[in-house]
Amino acid sequence: MNIEQTFFGKEAPLPVLANYIIFRYHEDLRKRFTELMTLAEFVEKKHIRNHACPLGLHKTLSNFAFEIKKHMYKEELILFPLINLGKVVMEEKQLKDLKVEHEAHERQMDQLRIMTEDFSLPEDACQVWKSLYKGLAKLEIELMEHNHLENSILYPRAIKMSTSLRIP
Repeated sequence: MNIEQTFFGKEAPLPVLANYIIFRYHEDLRKRFTELMTLAEFVEKKHIRNHACPLGLHKTLSNFAFEIKKHMYKEELILFPLINLGKVVMEEKQLKDLKVEHEAHERQMDQLRIMTEDFSLPEDACQVWKSLYKGLAKLEIELMEHNHLENSILYPRAIKMSTSLRIP
């Protein structure tokens, strides 16, 4: 999907875009991590003797979920309410910090790919294992879309808005 060409792209009002991100990505990420951690725990317990079993995946997902939730919490309690009020004052440093967090999330996603050998299933994988890897692949796509929408559209427009709010 080319987000810039949708209603929620470059021309959408910032409050609409911020709320869209919450309802489309943040809520989904919370649910997805919960589901994936449950699936990972099952796979690790059931297939512990299988050489292809991604041991430690549940713990890695749990740590990743914690970092993502902390990031989203910061946006939802501080940045997005200010955007909704039209009072956001965002500095380049804040933008850089948020982008650095996104880069860390992408590295965590890379770690999941390494642990799962690029979501490669063994021939004897059960349905739960298949669902886990399918869910991880979907997580990766949504995370990239989410990061792109914030890094390339929301944050730069928030900086532009905050610049126009400053008294010269």
